[in-house]
Amino acid sequence: MKKLIAALSISLVFALSANLAAEEQALSSEQAANEIFSELLSPFCPGRALGDCPSTKATELKEDVRTMLKDGQTKEQVLAELFERFGDEISALPPASGFGLWAWLAPGIFLLIGGLIWWAWLKGASSSSGVIAPPTSGSPSDEIMQRIEKDLE
Repeated sequence: MKKLIAALSISLVFALSANLAAEEQALSSEQAANEIFSELLSPFCPGRALGDCPSTKATELKEDVRTMLKDGQTKEQVLAELFERFGDEISALPPASGFGLWAWLAPGIFLLIGGLIWWAWLKGASSSSGVIAPPTSGSPSDEIMQRIEKDLE
């Protein structure tokens, strides 16, 4: 009886772990599919991401992508096949070479330049505050006192 319970327990553990592994693989393939959908423009709806395209052909293409991933193809293999089929125009991301490299570098360059300008402005503002320093002597001069008394009258 103890052997039967032990055997059933071990079988249950293996069944649950196999189920969890299959579920994890399905989740990872769905996550990879969603990444692909966000990295590609739809060849059927100009200017829209593949994941946002309501076209029936786009739905078929999304199912094809999911099938390729479930069949064991990697994300890179699926992307390569889609680029071969539809061309590089469907890429939502600019290439990291040539002119497309500027699209990746420009935000960092502009942030750096903006930060330097801001730093220079703060440095200049702190050195010349625009406030005139009061005279060093503790009391106003006689001439100023006479003008004040004249203005008060």
